Amino acid sequence: MRKLIYLFLLIPLLIPLFSLFQTSKVIVTEVTNPTCNFKSGIITQVRGSLVRTPQDFYAAIKDIKKGEYVSMVVNGKPAGCVAPSDGNLGVKVSTKKSSFIKFSGRIGGYRIVCIKTKDISSLEERIKLSNFPLKILNKSKNSSCLEIPLYIDISDLKTLLANGKFEGLILQEIPVINNSFELKIGNKEVNFSVNNLTVFFNSTKVDSFYLDDVLIKFINVTNYSVVVEEKFLTNKDIVKVFSNLKEIRKVNGIYRFSIPLRISNESEKRLKNILRGVKTRLIGKRVIYEGRLVYRFNNETISSLLIPFEVGLEKIEILNVIGFEKDYKSAFRKLYQLEIALKTKPIFAEIQGVKEINGNYWLLLIILPAFVLPFFIKKEYYLLILFALDVSLIANYASLNLPMDILFLVVVSASPILLIFMEKCKKKYIFLAIPMLLYSFSKLSFIFSLSLFLSFLVKKYFS
Repeated sequence: MRKLIYLFLLIPLLIPLFSLFQTSKVIVTEVTNPTCNFKSGIITQVRGSLVRTPQDFYAAIKDIKKGEYVSMVVNGKPAGCVAPSDGNLGVKVSTKKSSFIKFSGRIGGYRIVCIKTKDISSLEERIKLSNFPLKILNKSKNSSCLEIPLYIDISDLKTLLANGKFEGLILQEIPVINNSFELKIGNKEVNFSVNNLTVFFNSTKVDSFYLDDVLIKFINVTNYSVVVEEKFLTNKDIVKVFSNLKEIRKVNGIYRFSIPLRISNESEKRLKNILRGVKTRLIGKRVIYEGRLVYRFNNETISSLLIPFEVGLEKIEILNVIGFEKDYKSAFRKLYQLEIALKTKPIFAEIQGVKEINGNYWLLLIILPAFVLPFFIKKEYYLLILFALDVSLIANYASLNLPMDILFLVVVSASPILLIFMEKCKKKYIFLAIPMLLYSFSKLSFIFSLSLFLSFLVKKYFS
């Protein structure tokens, strides 16, 4: 049992070795060329030549001429662009590093990204919401610079800065009889005429119309029917977002994501007034409206839902916004974008410059000098010191603001140490933990504590 505990404790010390097998990928960060048949992805070949770094990519296209077609492999599939000018494809790329564990910036490398924006408070709010380990280095009235670990893509940062347009709509099809149809919102009714697939109001051509604070659009007009889009909900109508209740669930092979919202009284009133003008029908024993409840995000329909008749009768305070995606990653990203758009104010930001700083994996070698320590102290003292260091680091994680990779190493190593401590240490030694708890506020103490344990193994098995 004791050897199993020692083996488990050794795991955190082996994790840094995986960084030796770290690989880099060339990802597309921006495409301004309309002839390219891709907008994002990972580039592995350009004109048959392997691409392992951004430098490889730019070297491969530096001699191309305007109008030339350049073949590529993007996401493992054939792709390409027509060069808009000499030596330029209208494509920007960056490096994406991958490894067994995502090291924090000081160990695994980081980017310094400067952003031009006047909405510094909104930027800080979005960073907090994202849970990304981003650090604001400096800020002024018109700009701010961030420190970002290399494992976070620039595309993720652009997602963080993007503004999202959210809409809730009722979509219904109204029959055209004798070249006219009637639209009802609340207690108001308006008659429209149809001629040459065009809607007219009082002989005036209309594509959209306001009625009782509801924006109405005519999106598909035929001689037999008109599809009407009636908007009742926008970003401004969101009172509260219940982030703690958001979820992603796999249903019938696709991923369903949802997030509950509290909407304004004005939005609820618009929805009730719209539904008064929508006909109902019976499906089995259930009465539903003939229209559809449609949620759109950035002009993309994320769901189109049946509307139970009870919606028009009950007071609506909470709406559960639902969307669907083919895979979990897409559902997670869409839900993340939606949450940012609903919880934060619009931000006007532009990335001005990006500078990459290499990591310092050599810092992990600091553990080596401590190998000899257990040869000169009693086992009980050693275990007490180790236990005090680890427990204090975990207890003070928030105030120390430790990166997640450091916390992971500490937590994995600390849990079984408690068992050894209970077995080997006597009560009279506990008072020694107090000064160690104070000392261990140093951020490098995790390296020292792991070093102690590794050196203990060296003494136990090789002395």
